[in-house]
Amino acid sequence: MSCLVLSLPKKVCKDINSIIANYWWGNEEKERGMNWMRWKKLSETKVKGGLGFRDIQHFNVALLAKQLWRLITQPNLLVSKVFNSKYFAGSSPLAARKPKGAS
Repeated sequence: MSCLVLSLPKKVCKDINSIIANYWWGNEEKERGMNWMRWKKLSETKVKGGLGFRDIQHFNVALLAKQLWRLITQPNLLVSKVFNSKYFAGSSPLAARKPKGAS
């Protein structure tokens, strides 16, 4: 996800979370295991009593924010120059608007 410059669809994030949960709760016979705790509780931080699993959708947003921060703070990097010339020509990444017809 850190290599992609796009937001993953919610369905994909939900499917990845489901795969992680199935692995965590599954057993050897590939049957559905017993859920001892809600996924929401498992994905809470350890300080709040959870196990610290990352919610994939929130993690994807955090990685996109990190890439935006790098574009702003390090404009001399090659990737910053390419992105600024291709996507943010004449404006700042913070002032960019979603183009018409974008999916």
